[in-house]
Amino acid sequence: MTLTDEQRKRLTEYLGEPEATSEYTVANNGDLVSVKTVIKNRTFDNRDDLMDLYEQVEKDERWGKFIIYSYEIFSSGHLSSVSEGDYISWLFCLSGEGYEDRCKMVSEFYGWKEADHD
Repeated sequence: MTLTDEQRKRLTEYLGEPEATSEYTVANNGDLVSVKTVIKNRTFDNRDDLMDLYEQVEKDERWGKFIIYSYEIFSSGHLSSVSEGDYISWLFCLSGEGYEDRCKMVSEFYGWKEADHD
């Protein structure tokens, strides 16, 4: 599962950090041209970004619903019985892998699917 640019943008805004932009003027064959670039600081593929998202879900008072949603996703991928410890390890990526997948799960929890465009 890979996050789309739109999902990254929405997650960044969700954390209260609108995409940073840089605008400057350059000369192009004697004409001045305004150039605007987008600076993306968040990758949503690491522990810090994931924990910031989880903290925001808690601040929104949606953690309980998110836990139910995430457990349904976790359990659908495991055919045999699993322990609560397995779920917690998966949710918090204690293996060091899966950060982007869990960030994408937060995006989808809020309804920001791959094809969303405003």
